[in-house]
Amino acid sequence: MSSKPIVQKSFEQLKGKITDYILVSVSVFAALSAILGFFRAGSYGNWQLYQWQLTAIAVFFGITFFRKRFSGAAKIYLVVAIIAVIYITGLLGFGFFAAAKLLITGVSLLVAFVLSYRKGLVTLAVFLFLYLLFGFLFSVGLLENSFDAQAYSQGFSAWLNDAVVIFLASFGVMYIGYYFSKALTENFKSLENKHIELADNENKYRTLFDSSNDAIILIRDNRYFDCNEITLTMFKCSRDYIMNREPHEFSPEFQPDGINSAEKAKEIFNLVSNGIPQIFDWQHIKENGELFDVSVSLNVIQLKQTTYVQAVLRDITASKEAARRIEESDERYKKLVESFPDIIMLSNLEGHIVYGNKHLETITGITPADYKVLNRKATVHPDDLPVVRAELVKLLSGSNTHSEMIENRFIDVWGKVHWFSGTISKVYLNGQLHLQTVSRDITERKKIEEELEKYKNSLEELIRERTYELEVTNEELLATNDELFAKNELIRVQNIDLQRTMEKLKKAQVQLIQAEKMASLGVLTAGVAHEINNPLNFIMGGYEGLLAHFTENGLTENSDIQFLLSTIKAGVDRATEIVCGLGRFSRSTENFSENCNIHTVLDDCLLVLNSSLKNRITVEKQYITNSVMVMGNIGKLNQLFINFIINASQAIEKEGIIILKTEVDNDFVTVEITDNGAGISAENLNRITEPFFTTKAPGSGTGIGLYICHSIITEHLGTMHFTSKIDKGTTVTVKLPKKHNA
Repeated sequence: MSSKPIVQKSFEQLKGKITDYILVSVSVFAALSAILGFFRAGSYGNWQLYQWQLTAIAVFFGITFFRKRFSGAAKIYLVVAIIAVIYITGLLGFGFFAAAKLLITGVSLLVAFVLSYRKGLVTLAVFLFLYLLFGFLFSVGLLENSFDAQAYSQGFSAWLNDAVVIFLASFGVMYIGYYFSKALTENFKSLENKHIELADNENKYRTLFDSSNDAIILIRDNRYFDCNEITLTMFKCSRDYIMNREPHEFSPEFQPDGINSAEKAKEIFNLVSNGIPQIFDWQHIKENGELFDVSVSLNVIQLKQTTYVQAVLRDITASKEAARRIEESDERYKKLVESFPDIIMLSNLEGHIVYGNKHLETITGITPADYKVLNRKATVHPDDLPVVRAELVKLLSGSNTHSEMIENRFIDVWGKVHWFSGTISKVYLNGQLHLQTVSRDITERKKIEEELEKYKNSLEELIRERTYELEVTNEELLATNDELFAKNELIRVQNIDLQRTMEKLKKAQVQLIQAEKMASLGVLTAGVAHEINNPLNFIMGGYEGLLAHFTENGLTENSDIQFLLSTIKAGVDRATEIVCGLGRFSRSTENFSENCNIHTVLDDCLLVLNSSLKNRITVEKQYITNSVMVMGNIGKLNQLFINFIINASQAIEKEGIIILKTEVDNDFVTVEITDNGAGISAENLNRITEPFFTTKAPGSGTGIGLYICHSIITEHLGTMHFTSKIDKGTTVTVKLPKKHNA
């Protein structure tokens, strides 16, 4: 702030104070002058002039008494007029001997000090003119003294009156000089203090200006006028490079919003010049051509009567890049959640849905408009509500972060009932507890389970019926045999027929049981393979998403990340091979013209049986180098070799070895399966292919496995042969016709 208004205000106050003091002081001496004038009028008879002087002195007293109601200039004008009256009456009464002429100096000085120097000169000129005018009038005889001048000059009252006037004039001059000197001294000290304060403030502001973490720029006439050091660091340039240039010269031609930089800068400066501060984002160019983003604040300021625009720039390039990465991350997460095949739902403790992916609406019909509706049409099945509520209470009251797997029915908005399987987890968002539900629609799986249960019940009932029929037939045959015992020949023939019938019935029973079991096993295997394949796809999708994310961020060279990614990939590939093996095993067809790779069939069998063999059985594969193809049924060949490998593993009590060997001999492919198990005795070796014959403990085997193997080999026009030694092991040799190339 300038010191001029302060100094001017101090002088105005000084003028007013001096004027008031003079009025009071002059009033005192005017009273004394009135008393002296009374005696002088009595001595020389100038009563009329004395009345004029007394009236003027009375007005003077009035002005002094009511001085607060008058302005400084008005009081001076009134004082000058009153003194002029006293001056004129004094000249009329006493001429050259009038003591009032001594007031000319004091009045002129007072007017010059309080009003102006020019008005002081005018006042002096007027009073001198009056003095000379009265001198002329007395000199030509137009005016005469009405008293004896010599007697007057010898009277003490004249000297006393002159002394009062001299004192008033001198006192006024001294009084004005004293206060004027005092005012100059005080104002000089004030100016010096203000100068020190201004210098101190300037140093403070310069320190703040230079030490600010933001770029601060002073702009005059839309051009850079001054800046702090941070500005030069931000623009990577020298002060000469940036000074006296317009902001758009350090900007690309167009801002990110597509507006021309020069036109946009002109519009913004017009708003700022109209007193409207501006805060906005801007893109600049460093001297090396590098683009960077800043947040700009513009304000108008006054410095030493000059108008500037103050610009504060903060580099927000890093924050914008972080915001962009966060936005991209959010977008990736959103895409991942939306592409997830299960329902993902987030809700608060009041039951309002906060978020749901697209499958929530697709499966249940719940739209975003229903999120805050508590009595939604789509809801948990009433019969399953207690189970779901119990899990919620358990989750909220316990320390676990997620519930156990919950299976419940759910009624969608169209009234259709679904089976859901999922978990509920506790999640905190902005410090508030929410519940995240991840559910999978298992309605189809439930239908498959119901169908399998029906198949199981039907199969058991069919076996009971067939067994009952066999028992009834056997009883009838025994009764017939007893009745016809005497007729040996007839009985022998009938016994032969009966044995044939029994063999056919046993074969039919074996085939029926095997067919029903394989049908059920095929349905189960297909369902399991399908259920496993879905999460495998999700895991593979997650693996590819992680690989893309790490590749994008340059993290694929990290050995730990490479190891983890390769482990996930190996696990997925392993599980995929198992699913493919189950798919081939579950095939149900009577086609015997399929191209079957024996090595692939054996590997699929080992893949399916891996969990029962690992950590106990060592499998050694002695395959020939080339692939071996036979013509047959892949599903039945899988069943054939699985039976042989299971028998071999069951023959090994603890740990052992199974050797799979393949050979090609002319038109046949030979497969040998050797184990080092308990072996088979000679008397049982010839019966192992009979239906229902088994050496296993009751409940451990049905006795139809090798019989079925024999049937499968016969269907493929092959042969099988067993060699075994007790406590040494068993070898089964299978020969199948080789497929010839066309």
